[in-house]
Amino acid sequence: MQPTTKRGCQGVEKRERVKMEPKTYPLFMSFFDKVMIFGMLGIFTAGGLFLLLGSPVIPAKGGPPPMVIGIFWLGMVSGVWCWILSIPYKIQVHETTEIEFISRMRRRGIKAMEIQSIKPERSQFGFLVIRHTGGKIKILNQFDGFHEFIADVKRNNPSVELRGC
Repeated sequence: MQPTTKRGCQGVEKRERVKMEPKTYPLFMSFFDKVMIFGMLGIFTAGGLFLLLGSPVIPAKGGPPPMVIGIFWLGMVSGVWCWILSIPYKIQVHETTEIEFISRMRRRGIKAMEIQSIKPERSQFGFLVIRHTGGKIKILNQFDGFHEFIADVKRNNPSVELRGC
């Protein structure tokens, strides 16, 4: 917060703190990307529900597929839904050097000094892993203004290891 000076009713100066808005870095995803990801997951979810609910109803030549397949399929799709919804879609950097990674499922906040490294994920193209003292955060490498974010992190934590970003 930055102090500002205001004149009161009697001409007496008052000092107030003005809260500054955090810097925000949104995830860039085209409409096509959103349709592909959420459309395909919707189709897979509907297929799993069909396997689960339709197997006892629909007669088949050799018998319906067991409900276990529907349960297994929905379990797998649920895991993918959780993974997709936990990927941050917004990064906010507050003036206190706290960095907040916001996803649809949760918010994770860390200090810039806690970040140890930012590197590409070895097994997945297009993802970065931010390792910090409390664990790691996996993000897509498609944030608007990401170079500015990297510069802020490096300025507040010169010991951070940067690779491929």
